[in-house]
Amino acid sequence: MAYLRTSSAANVGADKDSDKRQRAAIEAYAKRAGFTLVAEYYDKAVSGADRIDESDQLVGAHGTDVDGHRRGQ
Repeated sequence: MAYLRTSSAANVGADKDSDKRQRAAIEAYAKRAGFTLVAEYYDKAVSGADRIDESDQLVGAHGTDVDGHRRGQ
């Protein structure tokens, strides 16, 4: 499972590379460690100071099992 976050709307969009750089770093780490990424969650323009429980993507990430499915479904 991969979790990406950009804190500013200025870093979101097809012409921006924040998510691409984060994804590449996560994929490289997963490959080196022998992990398979089964899901990806991306919070766009969400500050690190925001409450964790207000992030649908981060809450979703915490509820994902090793097969990429939401727990309890």
